[in-house]
Amino acid sequence: MGAVWVRDMADYGHIAEGIPSFAISLFKEYRNFGIGTALMKTMLAELKSHGYERTSLAVQKANYAVKMYRNVGFYIIDKNAEEFIMVCDLNTEIVPYENKYYTQLIEFLKKCLPQSGRALDIDGRHSFYKDIQHNFKGFYCMLHGEKIIGTVAVHHLSEKDCELKSLYLLQEYHGRGYGRKLLNTAVSLAKKLGYAKMYLDSLSTSTRAIALYKKSEFVDTEKYNDSIRSDVFMVLELNTSQ
Repeated sequence: MGAVWVRDMADYGHIAEGIPSFAISLFKEYRNFGIGTALMKTMLAELKSHGYERTSLAVQKANYAVKMYRNVGFYIIDKNAEEFIMVCDLNTEIVPYENKYYTQLIEFLKKCLPQSGRALDIDGRHSFYKDIQHNFKGFYCMLHGEKIIGTVAVHHLSEKDCELKSLYLLQEYHGRGYGRKLLNTAVSLAKKLGYAKMYLDSLSTSTRAIALYKKSEFVDTEKYNDSIRSDVFMVLELNTSQ
């Protein structure tokens, strides 16, 4: 019904020697059942187990599969009149926070927060990072190799309400779908924990983040906390979100 394969040769999706290019084919009647995604995830895991750090592919811009490729981690690095050239970084993963990451996390925050007009105040309003296990229901780090490049967290508000916190990603990794992956990780945890709503606050200057929230079905809501810096407040109905 379908097959997936890779090859290291100068084909349409080839970008460099040692980076295998991806191909997949599936009979039309078996599409939209998650089979293609399962095939791709299996091959991506196989490539990672063999030590490959990246894989690439070429796809027609109008091909329905572009969305699937994005969902499994591919992002666009180049394009021509008809095709996108996409790559997937195989050494990037999201892991639960552990105390061993603390020093690196603080250095990450010192670098990342100013990129969005913020500054780390570890002894003041950001002191909750000193005791992550007790201040969050879940805290995750995105690693590229062993380097923290992103974070996301879920904070408890009430029996049915939680809050999205610490969704940060280093600027050089924007545009790869990593922010959505981090957000989806937090939403999945919130659903698993039985929350009905997820709130967030942000700055109106964080236009990329707000666009991501809206695409993920967050809507504007009234101010729900005592923040003096935030001017955007949103909520996601977890029982109805995809």
